[in-house]
Amino acid sequence: MAAEIEGRKKRGNAGYQVAKAIREGVLPKLDGSISCVDCGKPARDYEHRDYNYPLQVEPVCRGCNRRRGPGIPYKKPHPAAALMNVGQFKAAALLDVG
Repeated sequence: MAAEIEGRKKRGNAGYQVAKAIREGVLPKLDGSISCVDCGKPARDYEHRDYNYPLQVEPVCRGCNRRRGPGIPYKKPHPAAALMNVGQFKAAALLDVG
């Protein structure tokens, strides 16, 4: 249950980040002028494939968003990640050291 709540928080945070980016002009508003990347119809949603990256989104229509299904849920980073460089982190992840 705790993991499900954490996932909901991250999906909510991802939605907030997209809305903020639209307000600040970083992402264009989906007003019908942008096409769905899958079918070409007017995009109505920004779709996340991975909630770990809240601003990596693609404009899609509602139908394509439903067909794509849920994105990859948020995963907490490895606890040692903050203390290691990338190479050390990859080695620790392979060895499950932490």
